[in-house]
Amino acid sequence: MNMKADECKKLDFIEVKEPEEKARICERILRSLPEWFGIEQAILNYIEDAKKMETIAIFSQKEACGFICISKANSSTAEIHVMGLLPHFHRKGLGRRLVAEAEKKLGLQGYRFLQVKTLSPSKACSEYEKTRKFYQKIGFFPVEEFKTLWGEDNPCLQLIKNINPPSGKLHHLEIYVSNLQKSAAFWSWFLCEKLGYQLFQSWEEGRSYILGETYIVLVQAESRFLDIPFHRCRPGLNHLAFKAESQLQIDQITGELEKKGCTILYKDRHPYAGGDNYYAVFFEDPERIKVELVF
Repeated sequence: MNMKADECKKLDFIEVKEPEEKARICERILRSLPEWFGIEQAILNYIEDAKKMETIAIFSQKEACGFICISKANSSTAEIHVMGLLPHFHRKGLGRRLVAEAEKKLGLQGYRFLQVKTLSPSKACSEYEKTRKFYQKIGFFPVEEFKTLWGEDNPCLQLIKNINPPSGKLHHLEIYVSNLQKSAAFWSWFLCEKLGYQLFQSWEEGRSYILGETYIVLVQAESRFLDIPFHRCRPGLNHLAFKAESQLQIDQITGELEKKGCTILYKDRHPYAGGDNYYAVFFEDPERIKVELVF
């Protein structure tokens, strides 16, 4: 089954109330994921636990294809006890949406934090490496490793996320472009390959990229508005600035930008064009929007 982005949008996210239905959904999906859930007793425990926990499921044509069970440690912190998606629904953005549904529900109940426990990187496992990357890309941060919580053969990593951050945080930024394909190729490279964003949505007239709770949207401008090109010195947007992980990352990306033929701004003062203690690269995207990467 190969689902398109618009088909994923039509799925239903429903809270499941009936204990036996929760157990049925949990068992069906966990048994489809032997790479992650290969211990029979653990599966049986999850099935029994699901009966007592708040559960949200994704339904496709009236059949559950994914679910999440939430436990509550105290009045401020909840936990993802278990979640899963049928294999052919992976890499469609549905895991992110499932967690977002849980966060929204918990936020309305006054919860501030959501935590999750997964296999620690101290035990090599390609499947759980993907799991850790998934959680970190949607805003979870590692807190502590528990070497014996699940037994010495399964070291546990705790991650946590603030699901009720202060209001005023940037939610998303939308940019209209003259050539969507050209701009999407550039921003997919810069945001996804270099900065850890993920493609969030894709439709005929646009793309969006997400990191944590913030996303950037590109939209194809109508032809009737293309007569006046963008200029950053006019009133309006001047530039976008992104935080780099190191000076080395800036140097590496600068080299790649030059190979791509991108315009590097202020080359005579690079990498200190922003000041003596301000290490950055300034460059232009296909619309000639100024972009900054700073450490």
